[in-house]
Amino acid sequence: MRTGPDVARTAEVTGAAPASRSAPRALWFILAVAALARLPGLGGWPPPLNQDEASRGYDAWCLLESGQDRWGESWPLFQRSFGPGDYTAALSTWLMLPSVALVGPTPAAMRLPTALGGVLTVALLRIWVRRLWGDRVALAAALLLALSPWHISLTRTAHEAAWTPFFLCAGLLGWTLAGLPPFGNAVADSHSRNGIRRLMAAGLGGASLGLCAWVYPAPRLLIPVMLAALVLLFAGRWWRALREAAERRVIIGGLVGLVVGAAPLWLTLATQPEKLAARANSVLIWTAPIGVMDRLGWMFRNYAAEFSPITLFVRVSELGLGLTDYLNDYGRLLHVEAPLLLCGLCMLLLRARCGATDRGLLLLLLLHPLPAALCGDWNPNPLRSFAGVILWPVVGGLGAAAVWDGLSTRGGWRARVVPLLVAALAVDVGWCAYAFAVRMPVRTADFFQENLAVAARRAAALEQDFDAVILTDISNQPYLYTLLFRPMPPTEWRDARKVIVPWYSNFEHLLRLGKYLYPPFVEPRASMGREVLARFRSELAELPAGARVLIIDIPGRGPPGDLIETILRRNGEPGLELRAGVIERAPPPG
Repeated sequence: MRTGPDVARTAEVTGAAPASRSAPRALWFILAVAALARLPGLGGWPPPLNQDEASRGYDAWCLLESGQDRWGESWPLFQRSFGPGDYTAALSTWLMLPSVALVGPTPAAMRLPTALGGVLTVALLRIWVRRLWGDRVALAAALLLALSPWHISLTRTAHEAAWTPFFLCAGLLGWTLAGLPPFGNAVADSHSRNGIRRLMAAGLGGASLGLCAWVYPAPRLLIPVMLAALVLLFAGRWWRALREAAERRVIIGGLVGLVVGAAPLWLTLATQPEKLAARANSVLIWTAPIGVMDRLGWMFRNYAAEFSPITLFVRVSELGLGLTDYLNDYGRLLHVEAPLLLCGLCMLLLRARCGATDRGLLLLLLLHPLPAALCGDWNPNPLRSFAGVILWPVVGGLGAAAVWDGLSTRGGWRARVVPLLVAALAVDVGWCAYAFAVRMPVRTADFFQENLAVAARRAAALEQDFDAVILTDISNQPYLYTLLFRPMPPTEWRDARKVIVPWYSNFEHLLRLGKYLYPPFVEPRASMGREVLARFRSELAELPAGARVLIIDIPGRGPPGDLIETILRRNGEPGLELRAGVIERAPPPG
């Protein structure tokens, strides 16, 4: 156990102050706030489900039933999602297994692991920051992360990117506790921790960084670049540590943990390398048919956009939304963080010259947008730069601590200013909560394909009265909503007739699943579109004359039929119609 002198000595080296007696109560309050912002209403806010969430969730159901994903691969490290151009790490699916096993394949069960991981990230961030910058900075950073719109919005989904901050924070904390440069101080730690504990911390930290690189493509680039930059910038510290036998063992332990955590990447690279590069080949700027200078300019604009005040404080883009679908109600960070960030950045720049921890944080802050900068389809992207979600609160925490200390030197100012800051924070949080819970679902329900989920439930109750169900092509991977909301158990999925055709960007389109038909959304002038459309028409031609068809499409579009039901959007407008039609004659295959 660390003694009083040990605490004082570590505080002297790192700049951290001993914890106050009220800090534990403050931490429990912050964790309660974090849980309250992430756990309630997971099945409805945001609307269920994005197609990526649905894909991971159904694969979790399949793994529980048979040990295979929906494409028949046993416990894969990388799962085929929507074709040979779309493989995703299986870690987030594996993490869903306990909740899906307990509750079933519901949206809330799929989202629960990331929500819990979000709460744990707040706790990990407080421990890490307290170790380096003291308790006041740590509590302020934890509170800002607990209330972060950026973090809350994504950890309330089942998207695998939501795990990036958790594993990154765990990795940084582990290596800090192990005394590894630049955030750990081996001299201070050697007095208070024995070699076994430091070795374990290094191994667990390295494993967490390896898992971070596995779980989502963006940190697959960021983690190696980050580690290389930290080694180069602090080469002297690493060299001095390597000259001591005890420190070499800790460093080797960290590297072993990193290799073990990243083992799924090495194994896949050795056996199926195309899975690692599947998404990169379709989104990286270097694959775009433009000149080198145009690519460099594009990268610079993408990088700069990640630091734009508009991106940080004004516009929010939920996962996968295009540039035209920005919501201008709130940004990635709270509005009240802006002055704190300015103050914190000034503190970092002033202290970075003589403080290794401050230089390390500044380096991570500069590196975190690199994955977004190198991608060319749409930016700013809240997923590819998601590592920054744990960095900005630390900067804000430094600013908050500086403001607090500054007010203490001006008699009476703290008592007058702090209530105003608390009131401003309450108003800001209240507005963001209202925008997220009330305004955002109305705007994003179509993107999350909420009406498609409702239609799939309605179709399940009616399908026995029809020979076929035709589901609109104004949708993304609509068959997944049949699988989850009808629902279709994995055994029925495996035995059902499936017609799958190649699609754009090396993706695939499922045209038929049992009696369900999914028209392709095509560009008529594209040869692939014409071929896929012809194949769909041939499937439709197999229906006999007089066959009864349940048609699900937007009002005024698609084949005619007798209206059965209209499904309304959240704003009250007609969203989808269920119509009953009859095949009078089989259409020609062409």
